[in-house]
Amino acid sequence: MSDAECLRKFLATGSPEAFGVLVERYQGLVYARCVWVLQDPSEAEDATQATFLVFFKKIRSLANSGNLAGWFYRTAEFTARNLLKMRRRRERHAQEVRAMNELREAAPEADSDGKARAALYVALGQLPEATRDALVRHFFMGMSLAEVAAESGAPPRTVSSRVQSGLEKLRRALKRHGLTVSAAALPALLSPAFLPHAPAHLSSALQAACLGGSASAASTALAGTTLQALAMAKVKAALLPLLAVSVLAAGTAAVLQSSRSRPVLPLVQSIQRFGITWRLDRPAPVGYFVNGDPYVVGPVTIVSVEPAPHDGLHGSMKNPGAPDRFALHREVRGYEAERAAEFPLELKPGDTLLSTIGASGGEQVARPYGGPVAGPLVRAAAVLTCLGAAVSADSFRPPFAGSERPIFRAEGLRRELLPNLAFSGRPEEGPDWARMERMLERPWLETAERGLHNLNRPAENMPRLDYIAARCIGDASLALCLDVPAEKKETLLIRLVQLGIDEYGWQRARLEDPGAAGESAGIGRKWSILLAGLLLGEPSLLSPPGVFAEDVRAGYAEAPTGPLATWSEELPERSKEEKDPADAENRRRQASAALAGQALAVRLLKAELAWGHPAFLDYMDRWMFSPEPEGGRYDERGAKGETRVRPAEDLWSARFAQCMWKDHRRLSAAPAAAAGAEAQKGWLEDLKPAQAQTSPIR
Repeated sequence: MSDAECLRKFLATGSPEAFGVLVERYQGLVYARCVWVLQDPSEAEDATQATFLVFFKKIRSLANSGNLAGWFYRTAEFTARNLLKMRRRRERHAQEVRAMNELREAAPEADSDGKARAALYVALGQLPEATRDALVRHFFMGMSLAEVAAESGAPPRTVSSRVQSGLEKLRRALKRHGLTVSAAALPALLSPAFLPHAPAHLSSALQAACLGGSASAASTALAGTTLQALAMAKVKAALLPLLAVSVLAAGTAAVLQSSRSRPVLPLVQSIQRFGITWRLDRPAPVGYFVNGDPYVVGPVTIVSVEPAPHDGLHGSMKNPGAPDRFALHREVRGYEAERAAEFPLELKPGDTLLSTIGASGGEQVARPYGGPVAGPLVRAAAVLTCLGAAVSADSFRPPFAGSERPIFRAEGLRRELLPNLAFSGRPEEGPDWARMERMLERPWLETAERGLHNLNRPAENMPRLDYIAARCIGDASLALCLDVPAEKKETLLIRLVQLGIDEYGWQRARLEDPGAAGESAGIGRKWSILLAGLLLGEPSLLSPPGVFAEDVRAGYAEAPTGPLATWSEELPERSKEEKDPADAENRRRQASAALAGQALAVRLLKAELAWGHPAFLDYMDRWMFSPEPEGGRYDERGAKGETRVRPAEDLWSARFAQCMWKDHRRLSAAPAAAAGAEAQKGWLEDLKPAQAQTSPIR
């Protein structure tokens, strides 16, 4: 019998057999969810019984539901977490931790399969309801796709699409938790065999509790509490739209958010990320931020890191500070051995640990964003964060540099601010999604050194040169503005926002170190912070502290036609100071080409006032549209102008930004030089109303 048939028969006749079918069908799913929330089989039985008591009391309102699997999954989660909060009120925190440790030690399988199960249930809970229901029915309950379609009322093709997209989302979520599962192996994790098995007596006990009135006092009390909580949640859901328009909305949302239960984390003694392994003195709760970076709930003691630091290689730093003070590689200029972390090392909540893999002097290291480079450098880097408690799985990692550790959530990202724009270029001129995602996957280290000497910058994490990094940020920003499915944007969006949060931390670190307070960030970093602030709605990121290269170098100079937006390296007084004016001009061209994508992104997201420095935006308009021979024309290889000084350095194609400018900044071409200076000046002036019409970011 289908769920609907069982419900109708029970409501019409009170048939114990019909009710028993539903118990047999869903008890395993409910019990498994309760076990992995509570980590206590005895309490899981009480929570399971309470869940079915709630079902029995609400069965008439569920008679027309086409999604009992989703209802049982959510209610089991709700009931178990309700019991967890009741338990925590009765016990001290230290006693609870000891009990959980004893439970883990009594169940050896929890270390491997348990981690996978816990991560799997967290990931399932984050899926859309219809997708989760299709996966639960098809895999956990063994229903065919046709049966799932019949039960849910959705077309078979829609159900198949939900299952496939759900599997891919689960695979990516598990990867963020440090579990790499192939697409072929993932269905095995969703099979009934992977569930914690319900006790043999549970089915009869559930039916007796619901139909015979023999429920335990604990289960009855818990069911009553759950019913009250569900009713309150329903009232809150109805009131929330009204509260959202009142002055109390922000405070109410904060209260509701803080009341959510924190996830139960697996206990782990070794943590891995990007080839680096941290080992703890004892198992500790370990979770993962939305970008996949790990965190540990502390305080904890790191007893060792692999590769092990020795002779000034494979350095680690606790709470890294200003960009000119590193202890990562002995042969990098400015190495300060006293800043290197020594193990065992205690981490307290709020601490971060930056660990690296180094290369010995003269070793050839392949860079994903350039050719092999000989010399001492850092090969890879990873960050471990220590928190005082578990956080939501959609939390961004806080900055690992500087003294501030704000935690933001991806749930609050204002994705609606991103436009959905067409792209008219050829496929080969479009964005390279995979490359951008890879370049933004790992943490970036900002150094005081510029140009070829950025040997502290991890070769596998980030570009060595600022202008390549700036072009990546610009292209990624424009890619997020394209009319493509939201799922395609999500990974890039998360990683770009995480970069902006980290860059904010580096700016704070510069201010906190007297020796670096006046130093400017490399080109392109300002927009990464502003974009993160714009999408998160965070005022501190929308007013980033410190100095940025774009603000220093872009300005106005007097010209025959009036003030002209310029770049510092083309100003006469700057050129006189340069040892090689040709090199200064080459660097101006590189920077201008690299920043084109960012300048357009500022315009498209109407963030001119947040940017706060119109000279830069005016200069980029001039650069892109100037009729002068040295102006804004790209050749097919993405270089600027007709002459290329260092073509091998042009590692990131500028054609995507060029096409987006053509499509979305200005439809008419610049007037020819023969039209005269006034015509050219008027054409540039026509670009400015877009700036005047924008409203402040709130």
